[in-house]
Amino acid sequence: MRLKGWLTALLAFLLWPLLPAGWRRRWPWPLPASPAVLAHLSSFLCVVASVVAWYALFVLYAEAYGERISALLVERDAPPGAITWYGLPVFFSFFFTPQGALATLWLGDSLARAVCAAASGEPLGSLFLWAPLRLAEGGGRAFREAERTRRYGSASEPDRIRLEGETLWVSANRPHADWNVLLAFRYGGRFYRIRAFTEVPEGRRRAFLYRLTPWRENDPIRRVVDLGGPEGGGGAEPLSSPGGASPPAGGEPPPPPGSP
Repeated sequence: MRLKGWLTALLAFLLWPLLPAGWRRRWPWPLPASPAVLAHLSSFLCVVASVVAWYALFVLYAEAYGERISALLVERDAPPGAITWYGLPVFFSFFFTPQGALATLWLGDSLARAVCAAASGEPLGSLFLWAPLRLAEGGGRAFREAERTRRYGSASEPDRIRLEGETLWVSANRPHADWNVLLAFRYGGRFYRIRAFTEVPEGRRRAFLYRLTPWRENDPIRRVVDLGGPEGGGGAEPLSSPGGASPPAGGEPPPPPGSP
């Protein structure tokens, strides 16, 4: 258990200050020190490491560049004074090499994190972790949306509406997050309210099915969603609820506040 605690503390010290803010809030283990202490230590060590790495890579590049220049001058039998001009090209060309660009980016990232830690006491997070994590999140969202499309169909497809007696059925490929029992739904010149919401099979796919019943005459109407119909307007126009949440999947939704 003590070894596990040491490993957890080491991981938090090395990784937690480098994470974006959203990932830091979801960190599951206790921190070995306060966020301000971790931010300052991490930014200081990263600045030192990036400066050392930048200098070492530049020295290696300058040595290799100088050897090539010297070989070229010897081959052309140039005078010794001709080698004195190559300092500036070596310095500036280093920034356009892969190792130079990465080292410079790391140095800038470390300096920005150090300034943020000194100014606010909070870690900024490293660009080298933010970029791959954002790509991973985007890929995950795209994969989940592809799975939902395969299971329910495209999100751009319009809702399917049918009227059976006094009951209005609305079948959708995605649940409407802003639909709730406080909204009045207009279809064919009449008003309806949601009574149930569930997931049902529909052919080879599945769909989200809303069951709506006529609106009671004495109930006040706060917001209206126009579903069209023979005497209605155009397509569905989702509106934000006054403060309620969507009805839960399956079963009867809770009645609106203040209703008899």
